[in-house]
Amino acid sequence: MNKIALSVAALLTLGGHATAQISWRTVILHDSDTERGSSGNASSGSQQGGYVFLKGIAGYKPVIWNSSATDYTLLTPPAWGNGWVNGMSTTQQVGIVSGANEHAALWSGTAESFVDLNPTAAGYTSSAAYAVHGNQQVGTVNSYYAALWRGSAASFVRLHPFNVAASSFCGATDGEYQGGDFIPLGSPYGHAALWHGTAASMVDLHPAAVAFNSSITGMVPGVQVGSAQFYSDIEPHAALWHGTAASFQDLHPPGALSSTLHATTGTMHVGTVSFGGFGRAGIWLSDSPSSFVNLHNLLGPGFAGSEAYSISVVNNSIYVVGTAGNSAAENAVLWIGTIPAPATLAPLAGGILVLSARRR
Repeated sequence: MNKIALSVAALLTLGGHATAQISWRTVILHDSDTERGSSGNASSGSQQGGYVFLKGIAGYKPVIWNSSATDYTLLTPPAWGNGWVNGMSTTQQVGIVSGANEHAALWSGTAESFVDLNPTAAGYTSSAAYAVHGNQQVGTVNSYYAALWRGSAASFVRLHPFNVAASSFCGATDGEYQGGDFIPLGSPYGHAALWHGTAASMVDLHPAAVAFNSSITGMVPGVQVGSAQFYSDIEPHAALWHGTAASFQDLHPPGALSSTLHATTGTMHVGTVSFGGFGRAGIWLSDSPSSFVNLHNLLGPGFAGSEAYSISVVNNSIYVVGTAGNSAAENAVLWIGTIPAPATLAPLAGGILVLSARRR
């Protein structure tokens, strides 16, 4: 079995000033002995979700890891051949199962717990779930319409506002609100959007004065993250909102070509940055563009690119999950950071102290 683990003590730097010595170790969740490929898409506590592509078995299999390449649970339902996990909460996982069509899927830790969320009403031939929080699951139906569920196919709510949108997507929820984007009628570009349980509740968060395209891909109560593309720069920029279009913040790191955010804890955010060439997984330790830390550099040689898709925090441990590609395969990757105890941070700059205080 492949048990690669790299231990790295990284001095994180914000704006040129040392703020904290966070000890990082990188765990490759991909098992090269049994898998042809894998991806880490979601995290909750010290668990991670995604998919594995097993040798000798066709298709992708939904999986939960316990922070180890060899400690995992396959979630493939008996009647379905393929699938993957896109989002996780403390007790549930959501994603997609695939057969003749793709259906939104809900699990509670086992293959046997599978619930098919695809709406039973006529006309809904496919669906996908991307995020879960509390009793809410969100995604799309028929690839074009934002969707909300509360644990069953019968609970389906179509969030798509037909009066203003040609298509819509919902990829995030904080348990009360839902986030994603919509393409306005007559426009080729998306607008970041926030819903409150109904199509009529949709609020347009697009920063129209500066951007032509925007989307929300992650959120917690009061904070939404994603990306925006600007009239002055066609490449996407990491974006942050606090519930209104006017609250938009550009978190694009200095010197980067492109950037995007996928997930947030409210104070820390993860995503991908390109400085030219392949993307680099990274974490923003605050709402400052200069707080970006390149996690790709902790992988060691042989990895061409990487992405960070999800983040969770347990006590003083930070879990960031994503993927990294090398010449052999796409690899599910876990970065684990240990935040020093508050007493050890006293001589350092104050920024990380505020973050730690908020998390405790």
